[in-house]
Amino acid sequence: MAEPKPTRTGIARLLSRRNAELEAIQEIFRALNASSDLHAILTSVTKTSTRALKADSCSIYLLDAPAGKLMLKATTGLYPDAVDNAFLVMGQGLTGWAAQNQQAVAVPDAWDDPRFYMIPDTREKSFKSLLAVPLTSGERVIGAMNVQTLTRRKWTEGDVEFASLIADVAAGVLERAVLHEESERKIRELSAISEVSKAVTAPVSSWSPPVRLRRCSATEARPRAA
Repeated sequence: MAEPKPTRTGIARLLSRRNAELEAIQEIFRALNASSDLHAILTSVTKTSTRALKADSCSIYLLDAPAGKLMLKATTGLYPDAVDNAFLVMGQGLTGWAAQNQQAVAVPDAWDDPRFYMIPDTREKSFKSLLAVPLTSGERVIGAMNVQTLTRRKWTEGDVEFASLIADVAAGVLERAVLHEESERKIRELSAISEVSKAVTAPVSSWSPPVRLRRCSATEARPRAA
């Protein structure tokens, strides 16, 4: 049976979507090239992804490898105070699952999925649908990104492909930005330690031995008569 021919309206919608996706990718590229600041990059990627994917929230989690945790580093829809505080254990929840398995996951009813985990103190309860993709650089997992909606949404293959493309574009730059931030932090720590060490070991040049006071006799201390 022959496939139905695409209509003029269908082609127009597809072209419009592709143009919007291209513009979003170009915007992310500009942001990535304009700054090495991790916070600025994260903010640009989450805001652009929220708008381009017509979602209500986009969140990025970066892997703290020694702790085995995915730390929330940026979000457009969750509680702002949760940034740098909320986390998922690697493999926990749909987003942790995507990171651990290096595979996208898209569910229309996140709460009905046995892998779902609501992170405390993030105000995540109001969201219904979730799409999560891993952030990888080469074979290394550096985190995960998810988008969420307040109403039930059946994610399309195009949604998953586009979110994965954004993740692929951003991951390498995010890894370099994280390394740059860690290097800057270590330099500041070493500088502080060096300054303290200098202060502790420096000789006290103004020191002088205590003056010995000569004890006066009663005669010497008595005032002379005029």
